[in-house]
Amino acid sequence: MKKYVSVTVFILMVSALASAQTSFTIKPGLNFNGANIGKVYEKMAPYVGFQFVNLSEKYENENHSDGGNKDKTYVFMPFVGSKFFVFENESIKGAIHTTLFKPIFYYREINDGVVDENNNNESIRFWGAELGFGMEYFFDKHFSIGGEFGYRYGYLGDKYDDPGSDYWRFEKFHVNMTYVSASMNFYLE
Repeated sequence: MKKYVSVTVFILMVSALASAQTSFTIKPGLNFNGANIGKVYEKMAPYVGFQFVNLSEKYENENHSDGGNKDKTYVFMPFVGSKFFVFENESIKGAIHTTLFKPIFYYREINDGVVDENNNNESIRFWGAELGFGMEYFFDKHFSIGGEFGYRYGYLGDKYDDPGSDYWRFEKFHVNMTYVSASMNFYLE
């Protein structure tokens, strides 16, 4: 996490010294929604952003009557990426997008009101990447709307060790999907 914050601060400091525009993008979509902020240099626009997912499940069974059990999962997903403008035709620009994200995963299980302390979130490995192509129509130099199509890859790995035996297992989960999104882009000087 320290590396991510350091890289973000470095990019923003270097950006402030360069003659470039600041950009802000909002992307609604069916997959993940997100917002990012970055700088625009002639043909490149590096950015950083953040997404958050909160999942919870509540279940009861006949053996437990003290309010049931709950599972709560929080995923904090910081990301860094860049948009490379590959062509320009009057008010229209085409770009290739690349993004890397390193989600921070937190899981908590509550049984009959007691938090299960045996869950080890540190063994979870989670990361992902995106590669996409998009178009933006510029109404003026400060505002555009865009569309993007791309490929998203995610990886989740978890290692389980039983402290009282030699038993262990490592689980891997891969997610591969295409995505489509629309965006409103604000460019500030």
